Formats: sequence, C-alpha cells, structure tokens
Amino acid sequence: MSPARGRRGRRSWQQPTGCRAAASCSSTCPGGGGASPAPEVPLDVDDSARVLVAVLDALGLDDVDVVGHSMGAFVGLHLAVDRPARVRSLGLVSGTTFATAAASRHPVRALRSLPAFTLLRAGLAVTRGSAHTVLRAFARVGLLPLLAAPVFAAVRRLDRSVLDAFVEEFRPAGFLGAARSAAHYDTRRWSAVRCPVVAVAGRQDVFARTDDLDRLRRTLPDVRTVLLEDCGHFAHVERPDAVVRELLS
Repeated sequence: MSPARGRRGRRSWQQPTGCRAAASCSSTCPGGGGASPAPEVPLDVDDSARVLVAVLDALGLDDVDVVGHSMGAFVGLHLAVDRPARVRSLGLVSGTTFATAAASRHPVRALRSLPAFTLLRAGLAVTRGSAHTVLRAFARVGLLPLLAAPVFAAVRRLDRSVLDAFVEEFRPAGFLGAARSAAHYDTRRWSAVRCPVVAVAGRQDVFARTDDLDRLRRTLPDVRTVLLEDCGHFAHVERPDAVVRELLS
C-alpha cells in the first residue's frame, strides 16, 4: 500500500507470491512510489499511519496483518503503538529502525555506523529533483547495477524489472522526509507494541544494522527475529521464499 510503501513497492511486493492476500497490508518507505502519485508534501510517520488507517476504513477492515519493508517497518511499528486494535500481527522486512533513527539524528557519527544510508541522504539533499536524471543516465550506459550494488547482496542475479523499478519508483523527497521524521521519533514508544512481531533482516543490509534485531528483542514483548545470509536491504526480492516462510510460520 502506498504511500507508506517504499522504494520498490508495487513491483517488489509481487515477488513473495505465497503471502496471504486477505486481511493484510504492506507498507514501505515513503521514499518510493508504487501505484500512488507522490504527495505534494512528503509524509511523516504519523501521516503514513493515518493513510493506512483511512485505507483500512475504506475497505471495511477492522484489523489486519501488517508487513512493512524498510521505513515501512517504522510505520508499521508506529501503527501498532498508535492504533493497536487495527494491527493483528506485524512483519518487519529489512526494517530501518534504531540505527536509522540514530543516523538521521547524528549524520556525522553515522558515517561510521551507517555510511551508505548517510551518503545517500547527503547526495539526495544536493541532487534532489535531478536524482532521477542521474539514475536514468546510469541505466543508459549500463552502470545501474554498479550503483544499486550496495543495497543488494547479489545485484547481478536480479531480474531487470527490479532495477527498472529502482529508477522509476524512487522518490528523493519522500526518502529525505522519512529520514527527517525518523530523526524526531522516540523509538522507546515501541515497547508498547503488544501484537506478535516477526523481524526479518539480511546480513548484508547497508541501511540497517544486524544489532537492530538485538534491540528489537529487548524492546518488543513478543518478537521473533531472523537474519538471512546472502541478503541485502530487499529481503523480499532477494530471498522471497525465505521471507514468506518466516512471515507465515
């Protein structure tokens, strides 16, 4: 579901075909597009959660299983805190959580802890609207796999459509807005989450840290964490069968 969807939203979420379709929704980083037009003003965490609730109301759904990728995991956690009756269970896929919030607050320090996220944020702050032009130029000369390599463990194994979506669905303003929102968010609120949570992460994820899983176990009362080998920031794209298995187990 956009706009809480995220960077490879509509196409990448088609990968894990084993996921239950009924009474469930997916969310991801507001830095992506999917089928929805970009909002005039980037959505923060509260805005994204309100949009999800409005969609659930429109569909007549009382409570659902929520799956969030990247910053969508952040949104899912917030929804579970703010509207606990609406979230039956929560799946966090390659979630950007504690380390991303800290990196957003302290970007200089984050050059050591999360360099890829920090450098991307700085680059987008400079290029902004021209980011798509740069990406398309890389695609034309065949260098897009090189540019995308940091966020995938094995970029050469990906279907070309995933990299095409990498170019077309990325929203720089949304990414920067999500980072600003994370910088001001109190992650201690997540201790109030009461629904069961499954958190799946890739060992090679450059937008999160593996010790985020440790912190989730210390913070959430009912959580199971899974670390996938040979997997970057898009676990549902690179390891779809494993992600589906863990979410449904």
